[in-house]
Amino acid sequence: MSLHTGLILHNDVSAKAEQLVQSNPGVQFVTRLVDEFLIEDAKFAVEKAYVSSEEQKVILLGAQKFSQIAQNKLLKIIEEPPKNITFILLTPTKNTILPTIRSRLPIYNELQKRQGKQGVDMARFDLGTLYELLQESKGIKPFEAKAVMEQMVKDAMQSNQYRFKQSDYKSIEECIKLLDLGSPAIVLLNTVGLKLLDIKNRK
Repeated sequence: MSLHTGLILHNDVSAKAEQLVQSNPGVQFVTRLVDEFLIEDAKFAVEKAYVSSEEQKVILLGAQKFSQIAQNKLLKIIEEPPKNITFILLTPTKNTILPTIRSRLPIYNELQKRQGKQGVDMARFDLGTLYELLQESKGIKPFEAKAVMEQMVKDAMQSNQYRFKQSDYKSIEECIKLLDLGSPAIVLLNTVGLKLLDIKNRK
């Protein structure tokens, strides 16, 4: 099976990487899975890419977060990869990937397939729904909470039942940024949920 260079958004980076490897037994993979992709990881990837191969070789790089310096190190080789080399980036959110990288890669969003019971009907969103969401989301990871929050805001906007002000977007965005700083995901999910209820009930 031929694999193509691209960016895959997936909630479970390790599971998706394992799936790709197992479903393509005839392909040579060089895999690097880390919590944060740093400059030494980028150097490793570039070094492996320049080891010549007569068959397709996939450089599979997965992380919760990619540092900007590391991405800049990858930029040229992703744009002009050596012969038979394919790059696949795996991460839970495209916001960790620089626009210069995103513009050069097709993006495959598989996040929605993984959210399952955390999907929320924002047209009927109320305190009871928020309580159920919080109960279902105990132990939720920051990147999962971020995906849920972003989807809730998007669905709320599309429902036309929420009276958003510019300051609302800013406060929600600040909550989402706090996830990257280590604030408890469940607390911030509750905060955003209450904010959305306030917006919905605004006269």
